[in-house]
Amino acid sequence: MIDNNFSFPEINVSVASGHICTWTRKIYDINSDMGMEDVVEFCKLVGHLKHLPRTGWLYKGIENPETVAAHMYRMAVLTFFLQNEDLDTSRCMKMALVHDLGESIIGDITPFDNISAEEKQKREEDAMKKIASLLPAGRGEEVLQLFQEYEEGKTAVAKFVKDLDKFDMIMQAFEYEMSTSRQGQLEEFFHSSTFRTETIAEWASRVKALRNENCSHVPQSSSNSTS
Repeated sequence: MIDNNFSFPEINVSVASGHICTWTRKIYDINSDMGMEDVVEFCKLVGHLKHLPRTGWLYKGIENPETVAAHMYRMAVLTFFLQNEDLDTSRCMKMALVHDLGESIIGDITPFDNISAEEKQKREEDAMKKIASLLPAGRGEEVLQLFQEYEEGKTAVAKFVKDLDKFDMIMQAFEYEMSTSRQGQLEEFFHSSTFRTETIAEWASRVKALRNENCSHVPQSSSNSTS
């Protein structure tokens, strides 16, 4: 039923204009601190990670392997499992999202690429400085600090995130073995990592146990086949 007595409420134009001006000033302040050119450049760089495959899987013949962005995303959401640990969950999540950002410029360098650890570190640091320079000053400094803390691996947060990095690799190897008829063929990924945090060590042990259960049911002849 239509209410013929309905009328729109009067709008105080001066108040509305004030809100609009305040909102406009906020947008201007953001753009004055971070130009749109930097926003676009940052988006383009980070966007590369959505399409950049994790090189280690390519060397193992995995078709359409996970991307660097997918790897970092799962690491980040795994921090939601943090409950009793005396860790800053927010910082863990940020570090997970930052630790491989430099690969948007230098690519995913692996031991197979015959690049020294020193050269790899230099390239990563230079790339991170470039990325940080596109962000507002405070945020850029935070990104660099998170990256440096991760690389040094001394703090509890860095140790946890580094373990997350290795756990995600193990989990991904397990998934590839199960989905590509490669049971038992990605052995090196399961035995190349040691863990320094009890929680993730337990996660990894459980995944390895599941893998062993699955591999025990695979005929011996299948373990030498390729997809």
